[in-house]
Amino acid sequence: RGLYSCSLPPAQGMDAMRVLPVLDDACLMHILQYVNDSRARFCCRTWEQHLVKALYLTSRAQLAQKLHARGGKVSYHHCTVRDFGGIEECLSYSFMFRLEKTYSLQWFREGLTSDNEQHYGSWCFEADALLCTTLAPPDTPSQNELRYAEAGRVFKVPVDNVLSGTTHSLQLFLGWELAARGLTGDSSVSIGLLHASNAATASAAPTAGILQAQPPREDARFIEIDGDMHEVSRDIAHNWPEHDWTRLMRCRLRFGTGQERWA
Repeated sequence: RGLYSCSLPPAQGMDAMRVLPVLDDACLMHILQYVNDSRARFCCRTWEQHLVKALYLTSRAQLAQKLHARGGKVSYHHCTVRDFGGIEECLSYSFMFRLEKTYSLQWFREGLTSDNEQHYGSWCFEADALLCTTLAPPDTPSQNELRYAEAGRVFKVPVDNVLSGTTHSLQLFLGWELAARGLTGDSSVSIGLLHASNAATASAAPTAGILQAQPPREDARFIEIDGDMHEVSRDIAHNWPEHDWTRLMRCRLRFGTGQERWA
């Protein structure tokens, strides 16, 4: 009887199952034994279906099956394309999730500027997503390898996206992209200026603490645009001649990324 400690609406017989309770984490953990008991699960199909949905068991089981069927590895690819008024920027991500709860990722950005990076980290289930956390690489990387992300980045990739194998996005980032690249927090908390649909939204975002301006670097370079001083993004300063900085930074500011930290 302890397994049914959640209160149900007063009713008689099977009518009590018509309105199912919203289960908190403590209650879900308490009834896991019931879920895993194949004989007990047949006592009430309605209750079983509610548990399967609440615990996202279908997606988790499908991922586990894929991992075992594919030799302990499942790949996932995502691509985001944004149009900056005739200049396209493409970001591609290639994940590899492993049965031992580790993952690797390589991402590339090409367009107005270019960048790339790789991850080594761990993953675990969290609701309907895979919670990814970057770790230090197991081996010392060589100078010829892509740079590794620092340990401690956290972001969540939906399990259904991973199961699909490939996803695409136009103009807008998926919720986890900025966090995976170390630019801001996971968009399950907030997406940031890149998703602002108008000037009012964009101007309100900094006051809400969505994006915080980074302190100037020791080697920072500044230019004047429309009477205001702006720090030149590091990738622009390193890859473009100084006479192009104003044009490129004006384009970047126009599309709402002036306060974003571009690695």
